[in-house]
Amino acid sequence: MSHLTLYERHLKPGAEWDVQLPGRAFVRVNHGAGSLLLPESSHVLVEAEVISAAHSSRCVIRASMLSDLQLDYFYVLPELLTGILTLPESHQLQQASQTSRVDVFPDSHPVAEEFTTLARQARTDDHLAARCAMVHLSVGHLRGAAPAVPAPTRPALSAADRIGALVRRIPAAEFQSISANKLAREGGCSVRHFSRLFKAQFGVTLLAKQIDLRLDRARLLLLETDAKIIDVSMDCGFQHPGLFTTMFRKHFGVTPSAWRKRHRRPSAALIRKSAGMQKKN
Repeated sequence: MSHLTLYERHLKPGAEWDVQLPGRAFVRVNHGAGSLLLPESSHVLVEAEVISAAHSSRCVIRASMLSDLQLDYFYVLPELLTGILTLPESHQLQQASQTSRVDVFPDSHPVAEEFTTLARQARTDDHLAARCAMVHLSVGHLRGAAPAVPAPTRPALSAADRIGALVRRIPAAEFQSISANKLAREGGCSVRHFSRLFKAQFGVTLLAKQIDLRLDRARLLLLETDAKIIDVSMDCGFQHPGLFTTMFRKHFGVTPSAWRKRHRRPSAALIRKSAGMQKKN
């Protein structure tokens, strides 16, 4: 499966679905009746309601014994939105997406209304509009759930302030190839001092962060395209395929080809039918 893709799931009467999707999942009740089962409570679902849950959430959806339950869902991985997020923004949204809190939005809530609109767009093959709507919905929700980032209380005069302001305005995608010399020059400090400041803020060196971003981009290309492994390697800045495979395995636990086989969606249409129907209990 792929993030920012609308899927469908059909539960027969009495069937259950343990909602464990990567990143942050958003599930909409399209038709039918059922219940949301949480460790501490339950909630009767009605049409057009939307559930937001993290991978770590203990969240089960059960269809009514009297009718089928049809669901639309998608999930988002903030670390793959490197083209539009800065490093602090990506870190903030990743933290929010991992919280185990489960939210339920009624049909009149803006989140539910946006989901209804994007589902309609997807079904009319307006794929770009649907994906943009998914980004808008998920980022808006996660920003509201994330810890607030305090605004600077004084002008950015120190090198640390200048580096922080610089990092906040540059999209994460640009960090994949930007040099420490250029960042240090724009921050008005030496490369050595910049390196200390960067590591103090992110806990890793610039090179380590760049490798993480390149590997996240590689993961996205493996998921979304049919590009050969060697081409993915080159496109993400790894000149030697062997080194790329080694670093990918170290980061994700499997080789690029094995990861693609495990996670690759079966076709290119935006709306997917979930593999297999749930059996009635």
